[in-house]
Amino acid sequence: MLVNLALLLFAALASHAFLRQHFSDKEVVSRSDVILEAHIREGSVEFVPKKDSPAALWEHHLVLIPSKVFKGTEFTNPIPVVISMGLLPVVGGYSSNYLGSVFDFRTTGYPKDIVQIFDTGTSAKPPRPITGDIRTNHIWLLRRDPIQTGIQSSKRTNLFEIFDPEDIRPIEQETRLTKLIKGYAH
Repeated sequence: MLVNLALLLFAALASHAFLRQHFSDKEVVSRSDVILEAHIREGSVEFVPKKDSPAALWEHHLVLIPSKVFKGTEFTNPIPVVISMGLLPVVGGYSSNYLGSVFDFRTTGYPKDIVQIFDTGTSAKPPRPITGDIRTNHIWLLRRDPIQTGIQSSKRTNLFEIFDPEDIRPIEQETRLTKLIKGYAH
């Protein structure tokens, strides 16, 4: 009987899917080091395996071309950004990982060159796009990973990152976000 109860408990725990935590606009604005309007540099999406990781992990890098800065340092040069696991850049409906697996997210009439970010960090739901075409301007809420900042790595030192779906917003949210940003100005 005790074994049956343990198996039932294990099955119940194993059946729970991972759900991503969501963050309020206020929290996302307050934790961001830099908030800017930007688009990606054409061809800059790069798959980067984490060779020093004990698990087979990876991330993506891309380069932002800033148009306007709302919070943080003014940038005139392109900004390298890390896209953490759980967010997946998809180019033309395709993405691949370190195993060489190709993921096809296209639907009928899918634009050939569109670049979107998909949320793959919630196992309870299928991956879905959280952005429009990021070759056009979006609002990027960037921060540095406090865990990674101290790690010496040629690719990771001091780079800005996005971790959550709330870290990239459509340009239409500019007015709402700038009101929050002004509330945090010192």
